[in-house]
Amino acid sequence: RKRAPQGGDMGREEAKAQSKEAQQAKEKAAFEKKQAQRDKQWEVGAKDTSGDAAAAAKAAEAAARRAERKAIEEEEGAMGKSTKPKKKDDVKKGPTKAEKAQRALLAAQVCRRETCRTPPRLLT
Repeated sequence: RKRAPQGGDMGREEAKAQSKEAQQAKEKAAFEKKQAQRDKQWEVGAKDTSGDAAAAAKAAEAAARRAERKAIEEEEGAMGKSTKPKKKDDVKKGPTKAEKAQRALLAAQVCRRETCRTPPRLLT
């Protein structure tokens, strides 16, 4: 069996309803405050990415132009010139001074041997 509501029970139910409404209002206020903080953070921290794609496309076009210009300059540089590659710095260009001096000394010795009849062992 159910009991019939008494006078004291109505006060308790009303108090319970008011408490529930107060709790909901408190939660709603906390949620609103949290939303406001999030919105503020988004305004501060959000990065404008609308120009990123355009900037990337522009950079790619510039790189393509530079590469094309370089290829044209290399092609024009090859025109009118010998296509033979340049010598490297480490490759010898000719005999050094010491080598030239030694060759001259040997040539002089050979010349003396041919002109004079002295045995070669006495020339040194």
